Amino acid sequence: MNDQDRIRFNAFRELCLRNAEDFIKTAESLLNKDVNHIVFQLSVFGLEEIGKIFLGWYQMSAEESWDKEHYDIPLDDHIKKLFWAIWGPSFANEKFTKEQMDEIQGMASKLHNKRLDVMYTELTDTVPSSAKISDSEAGTYVRMALARLKLAKIEGSADTRLSTEQEQDSKWFTKATDNSVRRKYIFSNYSQEKLIEFGNVQDWIEWLKKHFNEEERELSVLLEEEIQRVSEQGDDKSYDPKWRIRFTLNTPSHSIRANIVNKFSLKSPHIKFAKGGDNHTLLVDIILDKKTNVVGLWSHGWSFSNLLVASLNVGTNGLFYWNIPKDVDQYYDTIWDIENNRQLSAKLETSLQLDWSSKKLVLAEKELAITFIVFGYFSRLFGNPEFEPVNDYITALGMLAKSDMHLRLEDQCFLRFFLAFEKAIVMNENCSADSIKEVGYKLLENVITERTEFDAIIDKGLELQNGQGKTSLPISLTDIIGIKQYIGIYFIILAHKEFRSNKGLTT
Repeated sequence: MNDQDRIRFNAFRELCLRNAEDFIKTAESLLNKDVNHIVFQLSVFGLEEIGKIFLGWYQMSAEESWDKEHYDIPLDDHIKKLFWAIWGPSFANEKFTKEQMDEIQGMASKLHNKRLDVMYTELTDTVPSSAKISDSEAGTYVRMALARLKLAKIEGSADTRLSTEQEQDSKWFTKATDNSVRRKYIFSNYSQEKLIEFGNVQDWIEWLKKHFNEEERELSVLLEEEIQRVSEQGDDKSYDPKWRIRFTLNTPSHSIRANIVNKFSLKSPHIKFAKGGDNHTLLVDIILDKKTNVVGLWSHGWSFSNLLVASLNVGTNGLFYWNIPKDVDQYYDTIWDIENNRQLSAKLETSLQLDWSSKKLVLAEKELAITFIVFGYFSRLFGNPEFEPVNDYITALGMLAKSDMHLRLEDQCFLRFFLAFEKAIVMNENCSADSIKEVGYKLLENVITERTEFDAIIDKGLELQNGQGKTSLPISLTDIIGIKQYIGIYFIILAHKEFRSNKGLTT
């Protein structure tokens, strides 16, 4: 952190401390005045301001270089602000003091849920919000917030540096809590009790890493068993159906035909497809057996469905996703010309919409067959380092499906597909990232009709990557679909190669 950054951080820290003190002192003045819900909220607001000090310090002190990603922690994430308000000091120091431990006890796992309960009135409520927190409980929260404010005023020097290990841990933790499944576990009562037991963040994060690594290993085994059953012929006597998970996918690219998906579903006891309410809605049922217990059901089903959706996108070369947005380029209901008393139609000139209808694509049996070959390949990679390109592909799909005029994600979406392409080639072709253009074209030259277009798309990806997400070149949906096709074709090549190898076939 240079002198300019140090001055900027110290000014930011003083503002946060002042805001925190205003909130907490006001809360203290309202004690025993029958507004305990407001007392509680003000105490929480004060803690969030304290948590922002650590987040700001981390973002400004984390080192950044051309080959190292700088990871920003959002300052508007309420749970993370509360977490770092409580545990930030432990991240820069070895252990908590007894005073700090007493302050934290019982608070870390309940604070955010408590605020949601107090903040809103529900149909099931029978008492006003002020009655949801007793006088003694409100006093406890104020005392905790005051104690934390006192500590915040003497900690958090701008001269404190993160070690490489601490920076990596903080980056891992931030990414882990961005994942809804992991976030739920990390902030569960059990996990928070383990944090208090360890007394410091570093040991706790190591424990979390081991837990999630073991969970991924177990999920990988379960997925392998499930996909093995899908590929088996005849009855599987060891298969004992227990769970059915249904989810709905939308597809602007393909038309769904009931006879095709029904015919395919008859062949598979583990995955069922059905036509939804219209020609662009696909219903999917995943059948899991008793080996999946109720504790792991959500995460197992989510992993399974994610891989299946990714495989559908690869196998069909189209777009299948959950809840694809409707407001792609129009935010209004009507626009009227008052002077001429006539209605107008205006749309954003955007790259977010592709004319899928002109292609007249229908979900076919051949595409479903390719989908399941890819699904088997993805399932084998799950939980291993080689899964990273697939994970980038899945992230890019989410961006592509959710991107609209309210949330413009073209550049980030394109970059994720490009990174998936680059990483997959580097991992499987034993080449360097510098040779991505030549190696990539050689792999795909039998299906690419225009080398110039391929080079232009790869050049945009390289500029985005080297510019850390910034480019002077405009990214269109045609570019995004182009790079999506390249990585999709390459995934099919890899999956087909493995499929033939497993079947003992020769090329």
